[in-house]
Amino acid sequence: KIPITRFLFREPFVYFLTLALSATMAFTRGQSAFMIIGIFVILPLVAAKIPLSGYFCSQCEANPNPVQLVSSIHPAYTTVIFSFIGWDQYGNVTNAWDCNAKDCPKNFTLTPAMIARLKNEGRTVLMSVGGQAGQVITGAESPAFVANFAAGLVATITKFGLDGIDLDIENRMGDVCACAQVVASVIKSVKLALPSVVFTLTPQMPDLYPDITESSLGFNSQAALVSLAFNDLQAVQVQMYNTWASAETISYAEAYAAKLIAGYTVTCDGQSYPVKIPNTKLILGYPATRSGAGSGYVDPTAVVGLAHDLESKGTPLLGLMTWSIGWDALGGWPFASAVAQG
Repeated sequence: KIPITRFLFREPFVYFLTLALSATMAFTRGQSAFMIIGIFVILPLVAAKIPLSGYFCSQCEANPNPVQLVSSIHPAYTTVIFSFIGWDQYGNVTNAWDCNAKDCPKNFTLTPAMIARLKNEGRTVLMSVGGQAGQVITGAESPAFVANFAAGLVATITKFGLDGIDLDIENRMGDVCACAQVVASVIKSVKLALPSVVFTLTPQMPDLYPDITESSLGFNSQAALVSLAFNDLQAVQVQMYNTWASAETISYAEAYAAKLIAGYTVTCDGQSYPVKIPNTKLILGYPATRSGAGSGYVDPTAVVGLAHDLESKGTPLLGLMTWSIGWDALGGWPFASAVAQG
């Protein structure tokens, strides 16, 4: 969901065409073309800030009071991603998003009313599959597994009134191309039942690695999935942290984004998978505070600066992502504040 002002500013041809047509119509109707031109000059200055998605994990240590936090999320967060959906060996969805049991005594139970309130505030609301709650995808899962998984996601989306699903599937083993086929099949099945549902993918940076053209469990392990499910993915949110020091810099991120946008091809099981992520689908993710990840923390103002640099080069990101809303809140909202200040 991109506000019209941001869309116009991102698409210069459309922006100036709209400006010309509006001024012409104003002139023919005896209205002030200068007033119309003035409005369009001001529009980019008041356009929406950079979209920001963040994870809300009730079971995580960074969220000591999820009941309070869910009603006081910083307004800079345009997308809230509740974490996590798990699954069992049969593909049945399991609840790892609540925190109301003996092993997680925070008395938090997610409700449709909470989702509705966030959506009424103009936010997109997703639920994330995987993360710390994810089981292993082996690539040998049966059609029944796929059917159960898809049915569970459809039921969860419908029950809570979610806008969609985020895929943070980190645990894979065996043939990574076969794993991609399984996950792509789940996505297709959900989209058949709910055509308007949003899907985002949140790989770790090495999982989409343009400097290598082969696919393995260590590198490009989600390249085939991006290729197979590209038309069904509204965003790819790359985790630019927990990697290695030379890759956790602003200069690396800028070059990395350019390579994803330009595209590359990965070979897996003898088959070629083209991977090309347009800037309009690309989101870069960073830890909200130094405590949010083992490595990869970058000052939020520098991250916002990165987004502006890419925009100035004609390749504006779809947005930024952070782990997590809880860490951001505990730190006094440094990430959200940086985004809000632009």
